[in-house]
Formats: sequence, C-alpha cells, structure tokens
Amino acid sequence: MSMKRLPLFLPAIALAIAGLLLPTAFTAAQKTVQTLQIPGLSEYCKIDPTGHSVLPSGRYVTPVGKTTRITRAPFGMALSPDEKRAIVLHHNGVLTVVDLQVPDKAIRIPSYDKKIPAINNATFIGATFGPDNKTAYLSGGDGGNIIVFDTETLRKTDSISLNGRFEVKIIPIIILLTWRWMPPEDCYMPLIGATIAWCG
Repeated sequence: MSMKRLPLFLPAIALAIAGLLLPTAFTAAQKTVQTLQIPGLSEYCKIDPTGHSVLPSGRYVTPVGKTTRITRAPFGMALSPDEKRAIVLHHNGVLTVVDLQVPDKAIRIPSYDKKIPAINNATFIGATFGPDNKTAYLSGGDGGNIIVFDTETLRKTDSISLNGRFEVKIIPIIILLTWRWMPPEDCYMPLIGATIAWCG
C-alpha cells in the first residue's frame, strides 16, 4: 500500500520544490525599467509669470514673451485685422478685450465691479472682427443670434437673429467627379476641386 501512495506523493514534492525555486529564478531575471513621468509629479499647481508654471496635470508651461493674466478658462480668440486688438472668449458669457499695444490693461466683460455690464443670453462659441478693427461679431450660441459688440465702448450694439424661416432657393448644380489613382507617396498632397482619389 505504501508503494501505491509513493508515486502520488513524488509529484507533490516536485511541485513544492519547483514552487520554491521558480520565484528565485524570476527574481534573478528582473530588470530595471524606466518610465516617463510628468515633471511636476510632486508639485502643486502654481502660476509663475517669470518662470515655469505647473498645470493641474503636473506638466510645466513656460510662456515666451510677455504674460498677461486674464479670467480663467479661455477657449477661443479673435484677432482684429490690424492685429492691434484681441477678444478672448470664456465660458458663461464672459469675454476679455485686450489692447495688444497695452496688454496689461486687459478688460473683462462683465467687469467684477459691475461697471461694464454682462451681455445677457449669450454663450460665446466663436468670434470674428469686422474690417473696422473695432466691431466684433460674437456667436450667441443657443440664443440663435450673432451679437454685434463694440470693443471700444465695450457695449453690445446690435443682435442679428438667426431664428425663424428663411427663403430658400434651389439652384441646380452639376458636379463632375473625376477619379484617379495616386501613388502612396503623393497622398499627402491636397486635392483641388472635385477630384476623388484613392491611394494604393
């Protein structure tokens, strides 16, 4: 009877010995691996206009040139045709007008002291300047309008409604499509007109 149990016992001993030796073999084979980490991993967020600032993500940002602090969360900007004025869009109907000749005097609308009123019912998504370099056209977002804004007086001067029905004229257009094959090395080239190309 002891002979029948011995073969079952031997594999158990072999597995136990292998289990003790395998971790040792794997430990000897481990290598040091370098990983990339954000530079400000152990730093708190900070704004340093004269050096590097630390973003909430831990990354550094070091602006070139002169720094002007404005309201938080800028996400869009328009530059006047003469490049002397900029308008910066923020969330919740806030914008900043910057005279690029005197950038330290950036003006927030609405102003914190309420002397410059808010532009009501506006969620700015886009902006552009008119040819006079002072009139800005701001998208009204969900208001369905375009706000006409004077960047010198800092006041809304008009609103152009995009709501309602528009007269639509149907004009027949004939489009001629040409197909051509392009070798792979030419596929980066922009296509002009109504050419449809496939790359091989």
